[in-house]
Amino acid sequence: MRNFIEHITRKAGNTALKYFKKPELKFSHKKNIADVVTEADHASNKVLLDAIKKRFPAHGIISEETGEEQTSAEYVWIIDPLDGTRNFLTHTPLWGTMVGLARNKQMIAAAIYDPNHDELVYAERGKGAYLNGKRIHCSLTLPFSYGVINTILRSSDLRFITRLANNKEGEGVWAGNVGSAAMMAISVATGRRDWAVVSFRHIWDQAMLTLACHEAGCRTSDFTGKPWAWESRGIVVANAVLHKKLMRMVK
Repeated sequence: MRNFIEHITRKAGNTALKYFKKPELKFSHKKNIADVVTEADHASNKVLLDAIKKRFPAHGIISEETGEEQTSAEYVWIIDPLDGTRNFLTHTPLWGTMVGLARNKQMIAAAIYDPNHDELVYAERGKGAYLNGKRIHCSLTLPFSYGVINTILRSSDLRFITRLANNKEGEGVWAGNVGSAAMMAISVATGRRDWAVVSFRHIWDQAMLTLACHEAGCRTSDFTGKPWAWESRGIVVANAVLHKKLMRMVK
């Protein structure tokens, strides 16, 4: 299964890469002006759907671009063919492709690919996380003042933002948003970033990120502190010490 997931994720990501910085790239808006889909999203999505349906016709699929199919099946694939579309449109090389597999609503495998830097994180439940085949681990940074974070939050999360800004452990916190859950997953799972707090509402933005970081040694939970689950909306990932501190701010 690992070879299959890695292969289709790389293929889909490299398909999207062919469209990157393409003059007059075709795109349209979905629900609002900030929700964009391009011809690269569709091309990458087709690669994934064709491969999965051919190999596993009885499996369900949840795709950001084409919705849900057979989601009552024992095995369900979650795919985000091009995560970070606004970065893609602005020629910013911070986007990727994410593919995950769940069994009875528990994530068992995930691949996250950054085609611009040819970096692929693969994670499998109970077997660890790997970057291009080499085992990876999350950061062990403890003080907030030295921590570098990724965060994607909404106006409803203002209380957490205020508490974070007013933390008493250091002079400040290095906070940033790369604009892509795929890039966030790679950066936290590899220890390049120390923690992430995200109020995503869609499973394709959460599932692969959570498994990759969990298998890299992070503690992962929803905003209530419970282990991330299929129905969760919101993610907190960090090493055990930082996670405990973060939960006091999130709750």
